[in-house]
Amino acid sequence: MKPERILFLDIDGVLNDHAMCEVPNCCTIKPACMASLNRIIHDTDCKIVLSSAWRYIVHGHDMTCRGFEYMLRTHGLIDRPGVILDLTRPDAALNEPRSAQILHWLREAESCCGLALEIRTFHWAVVDDLDLGFSACEQCGPRFVRTNGKSGLNHVSAQQIIDVFNGQIKV
Repeated sequence: MKPERILFLDIDGVLNDHAMCEVPNCCTIKPACMASLNRIIHDTDCKIVLSSAWRYIVHGHDMTCRGFEYMLRTHGLIDRPGVILDLTRPDAALNEPRSAQILHWLREAESCCGLALEIRTFHWAVVDDLDLGFSACEQCGPRFVRTNGKSGLNHVSAQQIIDVFNGQIKV
């Protein structure tokens, strides 16, 4: 059995370019960015854990993870049920950087989600347009792929993530 592959996904600046649309007064998903995400999912068979502020839609009980996945599918996400696995805890938890939230999720997954894998053997990557403690984090730094927030995920950053999952980048 191959290890579970987890992609910690930010959305603003990764699947969009932060540009606000007047109607509906929010940032929209860019098809080219979604195509790059689909390539990652297709090539690595990874699951997604939302680390994005968009996770508050689920934390606030306005939507479930399954509903969030469906919403992303309406914007082009690959039709692979269960691709959205979970989300990281809220920012207010211990006022910690996003990198610490990710490490916390990994530790919790090890003990309660039945994945029974240690962080050292977990295949995981982080994609975000902001460095929210990632490069300073010994475990996150080599797994962190930073996108250009004005253009989002592209074929180059998608390949970097695939390379992390395939062990072609030393972690």
